[in-house]
Amino acid sequence: MKKGYVLSNRYRIISKIGEGGMVNVYLSYDMKDNRLVTIKIIRLDFQGSEKAKRHFKYEKLAINNLKSDHIVQVYDLNESGDIQYLVTEYVDGQDLKSYIRENYPISISRVISIMSQVIDAMNEAHKNGIIHRDLKPQNVLIDQNGDVKVTDFGIALISSQVPLTQTNAIVGSIHYISPEQALGKKVTIKSDIYSLGIILYELLTGKVPFDGDSPLNIAMKHTSLDLPSIIEQNDKVTQALENVVIKATAKRPEDRYDTVRQMKQDLLTSMDDDKKDVVKLHFANYEMDENDDGKTKVLKINDLKKITQTPTKKPALKNDRHKVFKLLSLIVVLLAFLGIIFLFLNLTLFSRVYVPNVSGLTVNQAKKKLKKSHLIVTRTKYHYDSSVSVNRVIYTKPKVGTKMINHSGIVLYVSKGYQNVKLSNYVGDSIDTAENKLKSLGFTVVKSYSYTTDFKPNIVLKQSIKPKTNIKNQNRVITLDVSANYQLQKMKNLVGMSVSDVKKYGAENHLNVKYHFENTRNQPAGKIYQQSPSFDADVKREQDIDVWVSKGVGNGNNLKHSVNLEVNLVYKKTDNYRGNKITIYSNVDGKSEILYRNFYIRQNTKVNIPYSLENNQKPNYRVYRDGKLILE
Repeated sequence: MKKGYVLSNRYRIISKIGEGGMVNVYLSYDMKDNRLVTIKIIRLDFQGSEKAKRHFKYEKLAINNLKSDHIVQVYDLNESGDIQYLVTEYVDGQDLKSYIRENYPISISRVISIMSQVIDAMNEAHKNGIIHRDLKPQNVLIDQNGDVKVTDFGIALISSQVPLTQTNAIVGSIHYISPEQALGKKVTIKSDIYSLGIILYELLTGKVPFDGDSPLNIAMKHTSLDLPSIIEQNDKVTQALENVVIKATAKRPEDRYDTVRQMKQDLLTSMDDDKKDVVKLHFANYEMDENDDGKTKVLKINDLKKITQTPTKKPALKNDRHKVFKLLSLIVVLLAFLGIIFLFLNLTLFSRVYVPNVSGLTVNQAKKKLKKSHLIVTRTKYHYDSSVSVNRVIYTKPKVGTKMINHSGIVLYVSKGYQNVKLSNYVGDSIDTAENKLKSLGFTVVKSYSYTTDFKPNIVLKQSIKPKTNIKNQNRVITLDVSANYQLQKMKNLVGMSVSDVKKYGAENHLNVKYHFENTRNQPAGKIYQQSPSFDADVKREQDIDVWVSKGVGNGNNLKHSVNLEVNLVYKKTDNYRGNKITIYSNVDGKSEILYRNFYIRQNTKVNIPYSLENNQKPNYRVYRDGKLILE
């Protein structure tokens, strides 16, 4: 696809930015909505492929109802001639695979931030019944601001649709595939959780856990081998953080997290001091004893089962009934003895109590209440919290209602009140992103709107508090000026109208009217005899327009007459997606030249320049295209 080619009279191709198994990917400009987009076009050798078309259809179906800042949005699925294409949000950045390769080792805080955003995306998908089935770093994008977005739902499983997987085949990327996918079993959200665990492993170690000389060999390792130790490869990783990976990648789905939200909760608390002494998790494996390039593979289940279902011989047992009987008797006696001891301890030292609610109490009040419940405060941690007063308890760990053994330890989390913050620069961010960040800091956000064609809608243009300002008080209110698109309208013919009629027209259409009163030769007094912009020109909300009103003949000196000049502007091909910038200077009032108009054209265009001149005055103008004089 050549640069400059236009699809469906709307999308202009800018450059090729990548390619996949069946598609080429292009950076393009959406001329209708004034934005950059990414367009996936089925390659010529796959134009007749129903599979490729289904992938496009399923990606649009999967994302249609998802509302998340961390999922690449699909805008359009269309055809132009024989070309089928998919239009998605453009993310100016790189994929996570490249990011790891260029930035490893990555700080633990950054790893947790990246994974939290990926998990948020998958939480939105799972809530809507969508399983991605092909999660891998190549399908995770990071933009210039460090924000993360998940893409490529082309093989997603949608609960309300017929799945794409072909019979007796495995779909997924081999280095990130779950054991049940490798064995052709039922795919659930826990399959996505396994892939998330492998991505987290790669972020922490800089490499995938399993590699091999063929995709089949790698898939087999996912079903049978434990992950190599992360802590031995990265000494900054805590056992609690490694446990998040171990639980997410357990071989049996029932041993994994039930939801991605559970995984995120453990991830966010994995570096807390109260988790320093946790032990390493262990889970059982399944009972079964061509090089991958990162692309999605389809394996035949029968080939895999030939390897996984190799029969094993049971060891021979000695047929000694007497020894077996003695051993069983000993075990029964021992279990009875242990049961008596356990019952005694449980009735005395280990009776159970419930954690009471101490939220909102002072530390001393909370300690007294917990003591009455036979619980001990072992640690007190202070956190900033705008919703809880200073030195009041926010929550406890374990949480309220947890059943505990007598005299167990409790951690109190206490509010430090509002955090003194240095305000960031939110100009250029989407209003949703800026508002969420500010609300998390305790701000009340007031929004005002400015109409513009220079920015896409809902972008922050100004903020009432300067960036890097230190905010200490609790009454935090900030005003954000947000972009809104102009609604273009056609200019009405005002010539012959009265001043009152023009005022009414200007108010109804949100136009700023400037009036010029002149003596004229032939026009009736009080009527409009000239206007700028001219009739049928495009005007936008809040635009300035000029009208000339006749004062009649007067004393007969310096009488005005109106002149309209039509100027033909020739479009010149340019790399600027907005087109040629046109600047016109003119003496529209017969005096010195002033700036008349500034605008862009994308094709040959005619412009009318209105003049109000005295008998001895002549119309003058100069036209510049992209800074160069072309007409005068």
